[in-house]
This record gives sequence, structure tokens and C-alpha cells, in this order.
Amino acid sequence: LIVACAFWVNAMVMGPTKSTGVYFLPYQQNFKANAQQASLVSSLLYGFYFFAGPLASISCHLIGYKYTSILGSVLASVSVAVSCLSQTMDVLFVTMGALFGLGSCLAMTPVYALLGQIFTDKRPLVNNIVTIGSAVSGIPLSLTVQLWLDEYGLAGSMLLMGGVLLNSLPAILALMIMGEKTNVSMSAAKKKVFDFNILKNSGFTFFCLASGLHVASTVTLCSYLIRFAQSIGIGNYEAASLSSIMSAIDICLRPMTGYLTSLSHIGNFQINRFYVIIWSLILQSAVTLIFPFATNYAAMIAATIAFSICAGATGALPITLLAELFGSENLATSLGLRSMFVGVFSFATPPLVGMVVDATGSYVYPFYVSTALALLSSSMFYFVFRCCGITDDATSDIVT
Repeated sequence: LIVACAFWVNAMVMGPTKSTGVYFLPYQQNFKANAQQASLVSSLLYGFYFFAGPLASISCHLIGYKYTSILGSVLASVSVAVSCLSQTMDVLFVTMGALFGLGSCLAMTPVYALLGQIFTDKRPLVNNIVTIGSAVSGIPLSLTVQLWLDEYGLAGSMLLMGGVLLNSLPAILALMIMGEKTNVSMSAAKKKVFDFNILKNSGFTFFCLASGLHVASTVTLCSYLIRFAQSIGIGNYEAASLSSIMSAIDICLRPMTGYLTSLSHIGNFQINRFYVIIWSLILQSAVTLIFPFATNYAAMIAATIAFSICAGATGALPITLLAELFGSENLATSLGLRSMFVGVFSFATPPLVGMVVDATGSYVYPFYVSTALALLSSSMFYFVFRCCGITDDATSDIVT
């Protein structure tokens, strides 16, 4: 039941977050926004979702997991709902961007921290099952948001999206009640609320940098995928379906990835989780280069499937490795600091790419940037693995 509730929270919070790419064109049409401005909304959303990680960790220590998650759920829902009153992009930067991201972070960080403390065996499988939630809700939501846009306009669509987010609240309450029945400490703690000493561990710092590059590569592609498809003449619903395809692939791959990476060996073959991430990112960078050469819907589907397979192969491994390499007892702190690094990259990259798009009038450049970021991330993860005292045995045994 704990996993089921966490799954639902992820579906109701992260599903809408991943479906916001459909709004790119309406921002340009309704507010005369350029590519940089339209991408800045998603950039602020993802940036605050990750960058507010330390704040969420501090909140977990000060007021407890339950109230932090409840506060986040309500904030995310209200901020999106009130966006329907927006008359300028500046307001959307705050509501659909910063506050939505902050609320999502506050809602999800306690959930991940709770799971990391409760589950020790098969932790990758549990994390991947939970994160499937966003893919399950993302399949219908991307197309549904486009339908809402056609039927009720941008304002009506945002109001309905706010209602979807509020559905996370019952599952949060149930999850926290069940969590309180375990031996996990979820209440406010009278201790140092945030410990920056973990940054003295060079392995942790480079791990966070690699994670930032990794997420930024995906955020950049997802921010521009639908708009690129529309720019080459693909219809709105067909373009929106690309996001649904990514979610469908994610659903299929995450349980498989979670199960396989929870094993130390398959036959005589040793599973090294760092190598899974590294090679997945290398392949992801290669298939991302397919997108600029796609000229029709079939080619876009093929490229999207290939990208989704590579991206889905990593699953929730970064979070799993974070808990096991640097301690589950410090998971709230390490999650917060990692999120801060990821937030910086997620916030900065899409608008910078948007400047290039506005200057050139072409939507192909985000894919080149995504490729470069994925390659840099794989190199950084390799550095962590080889140069920071992490052995092959450590990465094969960390989840047993």
C-alpha cells in the first residue's frame, strides 16, 4: 500500500509536470511570446522543482514529512489553477513556473525520502515502480491537455490541470499515515536541519554535477520536442502524442530496469549500475541526433521511441545510487543538495537554447545541446566511478 500511494502521488504531481510541453505553442499564440520566453516557463518549473530540494529537506526536518508534502500538493494545485487569471507571461513565470515547481518539490521530496528509509531490499525496483506513476498519467494527460486547450482555451486548461494536481492529496495523507506506523522518523527533528558536510565528499559533488547534466539533457529535449514537431508541419494532436509515446515506453522499461538493476549478477555477468547509466547516456546522445533529420510524423515516432528506450534504461538509478552510496539516513539532505545542482542546470539550459532558437528561427539546436549534455554527463559519471573510490563490488552490492 505504501508503494501504491507513492505511485499515485507521483502520477498526480509529476504527470502534469511532464505534460506542460503542450503549452509551448499556446504561450506563443496567446501572449506573443518568443521561444526564449515560452521555454522559460518550463525552465522555471523544472528549475524550482530541483533547486528547491534543500528547502524541502529543511522543511522535512522542521515540520515533518507529512506537512511538507501536504503543503507542496496544495501549493502546486493552487498555483496552476490561478494561472488561468494570468494576462501576461510575467505572471506565468511565477505561477506556472516557480510556484508550480516549488510545490511539486515539496510534495515529492518527502515521498522519496520516506521510501528510501523504508525499503532497503530491492530499492531500485520500488523506486522505478513509483516513478512509473508519472508515465501512466502522462499518456492520457498530454492528449487531454490538447483537448482542453481546444475546448476550453488556455485558461480553462490550466484550471483543470490544477484540479488534477489536487488529487495527490488523499494519497499523501494515506502514505504518511502508513509511514508513521513504521519505525521511520518522519516528524520534525531537533537537530541540524541541513548538513553541508556531505559536499566535502568529492564523489558526491561530482555525482550531483553529473546528475545535473543528465536531467538538463532530458529537460531540454522535452521542452522543445512538441514545438519542433509542430514546426515541421505535424498536427497538434500528433505532436502531443509524442509525449504520450515517451510515457508508454517509460511504463514498459522502468519495472524491467528496476528488477535487473536490483540484481548483483545475471548468470555469470556482474551488474554494474554505474555502467548502466553511462552507456545509456552515450546511446541517448547518439539517438538524440536523429531528431534534427526527422521530416515527418513516422520519423519523429521512431526517434522518440529510440530516445525513450535509452532514457528509460536509467530509470530511478541516480536516486537509488544516491541513497546507497551516501547513506539512506542522510537521504533528505543528499536529495536536497542533488536537486539544487540539477535545478541550476534545468533552469539555465532551456532559456539559453531559446535565445539560439529565436536568433536562428530553427528548433533543431535544442537536440544538439541535449546530445552534448548527455555526453558530458556520461563522462562525469565515469569520473565518479573511476576516480572517487567507488569499486565494481560496491556498485553491484549496494542494493542487496
